[in-house]
Amino acid sequence: MLRRCPSGEFVTGIAANGDIICAPAVSETPSLSLLAYYPLDGNVLDSSGHAYNGTIGGTAAYAAGHTGTAFSFNGATYISTTLDIDSSIQPQLTMGAWVRPSGAFYGQVMTHDDQGFDRSLIYYNGDWRAYDGPGGGSVHTGLLTATGGWQFIAVVYDQDRQTVMLY
Repeated sequence: MLRRCPSGEFVTGIAANGDIICAPAVSETPSLSLLAYYPLDGNVLDSSGHAYNGTIGGTAAYAAGHTGTAFSFNGATYISTTLDIDSSIQPQLTMGAWVRPSGAFYGQVMTHDDQGFDRSLIYYNGDWRAYDGPGGGSVHTGLLTATGGWQFIAVVYDQDRQTVMLY
């Protein structure tokens, strides 16, 4: 398995056989912008300034977070927003969160589900998985094992290069 890119190239994905996918550095500067930011400091308001404020489904429960407060999900609670992260709207996207899963649990930490092309960051029985594709798609990135305690988990989607990276 290829584990390192040649000098001057960067990892852009992971192939189905586990090899890394390398590409030369991009010479153009990408336009980056924060779409939404939810610090969950007692509410589900978007602090990015774009007003993608959330609504709570189920009973809200706040607990001590990695810093400040956190939202405590029990399997029946969720936060819903109007932010559309479909690949046709946001072909390049990074989403991340500080999370602390407990026990054998299955749950979508972040997801876009339009009954068609889905993107999801999922915790499943001790592993992190990133999905991309119709109906939840397939795992493009392999698995990362949860370490226990607080972890920052991020998934990077690039529709143009057809890569999904899980960190």
